[in-house]
Amino acid sequence: MLKESDLNTIKTLVEEIIEDLVHDLSQHKDISIEESLDIVYNSMIYRSLCNQDTNLYNKGSSYVYELLKIEIQQEL
Repeated sequence: MLKESDLNTIKTLVEEIIEDLVHDLSQHKDISIEESLDIVYNSMIYRSLCNQDTNLYNKGSSYVYELLKIEIQQEL
C-alpha cells in the first residue's frame, strides 16, 4: 500500500501532465482551453493516467501527449 506522501506525489504528477496535455493540445490544434479540457478528460489516456497500476504518470508529458494524439487520430 502506498504512503500518503507517495499518493500526493502521484496526484501532483498527474495534475502537471494534465495541465501540459491541455496546453499542448490547445496550441497544436488551435482550439480553446475548454475544448482541450473536454478532449483530455474524456480520453482513454486520461483514465489510464489516473490509474496508478499503469504507471503512466511516470512517463512524462511528452510521451503521454503522443499517446493522446494517437488516440485522437484513431477516433477520426
